[in-house]
Amino acid sequence: MNVSAFQTPLVLSGFCYLSGMAMFLAVLFWQWRLYSGEGSIGALGRTVNMWLLRILVAVTLGSLVFMVIQKPDNPVAFIPELSLLFLIAALYSMARADKSLARVLKDLPLELFKVIGVAIACLAGWALSLGLGWLVFTLVAKLPGNPDALAVVVIGLLWNAPLVLLYRGIQTKSKNVPDGMKFYKLLWPVLAAYLLIMLPEFIELVANAPKIQQMMQAGPPLQRV
Repeated sequence: MNVSAFQTPLVLSGFCYLSGMAMFLAVLFWQWRLYSGEGSIGALGRTVNMWLLRILVAVTLGSLVFMVIQKPDNPVAFIPELSLLFLIAALYSMARADKSLARVLKDLPLELFKVIGVAIACLAGWALSLGLGWLVFTLVAKLPGNPDALAVVVIGLLWNAPLVLLYRGIQTKSKNVPDGMKFYKLLWPVLAAYLLIMLPEFIELVANAPKIQQMMQAGPPLQRV
């Protein structure tokens, strides 16, 4: 079995889905820390980037474990995942340039724990979202009109309700609201998360389009003798 041919679309789709959930949860996590009154929480962009980086590490490690289980015939198949892990480790070491190498190595177990925690949170978020979607579709299935469209609207409102509630709570309760904090500034990672979540479906839709299939199955052009 060609492990790479089977694994690449699965890994890319999983990365898109988990990255989208990670960006959404990172915004909620950042808001919750601000709402709880924690002193130094850093910028929103840094929190989102760290969650994305941890999801990348989790997906890469998962892909590497899968390949170890499958035992590919050619060891070269491990090179992409190992190279990506070494690159991430180098970037992490450069980001912690103010720390000694011994301190960086000492912090790696904690970072690995955070990677596992982010991955579990994203998987739990998807499980909750799927269960919520099933419940909403079941409840509105017998309503007149267009129940599917209504279910999508309800799910969208439920997804974004925590963002709005936390934002209002921060404005009324928190004493360390960042200067210039506006709700629309929280939406860019959320919109990017939606785009990432929809990306695999969009690629599949384009790939299965009749014109694309016709172009891929067309024979070689005729040549004049």
